Amino acid sequence: MMRRAVESAAFAVALRAKTGGLTALDVDHLRTQAEQLLPDDAPLRRAITGFATQFEAVRHNPPAWVALGDSLARAVELALIPDAVDSDRRDIHG
Repeated sequence: MMRRAVESAAFAVALRAKTGGLTALDVDHLRTQAEQLLPDDAPLRRAITGFATQFEAVRHNPPAWVALGDSLARAVELALIPDAVDSDRRDIHG
């Protein structure tokens, strides 16, 4: 359930980035939430950390936020794809 909260927050931040309404506080809050609620190896956590790092580099360039928002939104979409029912079968998936 905590993962869904992070996914929702990440999607909201992605949309704010795309519309130019993002603040550094939004980004810091999302990064903290991801660090507290997601496992270290979670792809979404890595995407959020990367987003936050890149945001620092373009913080004063709102037009550049659109690409960052697109990237984070895509990471959320990928995180929402459920695992295959047989994903643990080594005879099929190696």
